[in-house]
Amino acid sequence: MVVDKGINMQILKSKRKLAQDIADAYPQSSGFADKIVEVAKNIGTNPYWLANLINFESAGTFSPSITNSLGYTGLIQFGNSASRDLGVTTAYLRSLSAREQMDWVQKYFELPHKRRGSDYSNPIDLYMAVFYPLAIGNPYYQFPPDVIRANNGIDTPMEYTIRANRNAKLPTGLEKQKKAITQNDK
Repeated sequence: MVVDKGINMQILKSKRKLAQDIADAYPQSSGFADKIVEVAKNIGTNPYWLANLINFESAGTFSPSITNSLGYTGLIQFGNSASRDLGVTTAYLRSLSAREQMDWVQKYFELPHKRRGSDYSNPIDLYMAVFYPLAIGNPYYQFPPDVIRANNGIDTPMEYTIRANRNAKLPTGLEKQKKAITQNDK
């Protein structure tokens, strides 16, 4: 029992440190950085990657109510289709606090057709679950021409993830991904 308590205390300290790192990197997240860590752990991904993704998708605001010109809203830019999949509306999601919306972020990432078999153990799959789920598991996937045009020439999952992390303030996990992809090219 003492060992279990020690391990649990270590895990708690680790979660606190991760949350503090996120809050330090992205002060706008300070009120719910611990929730980012919790959701990341629940879906099996790196908390830094999820924080970087939210930073990108919310245009650095970490606002649950931010809405882009196409009507996508919130921390991961939920669209009408995603909100329907979750049984809610974008208006409802927009009305939530960031902490409350994180529960819906978790539910979104747990949807089987968004997860597409991924365990989110690499940042590209995590980003593709939000941007283009059909591309999960294939960093070379070529987006359709209309998607490329609508996204400033971004044509592959790797390119999307690199651009999305240009302003990342936490480790991105991409160094390992780039190396693995480069080795596969040889």
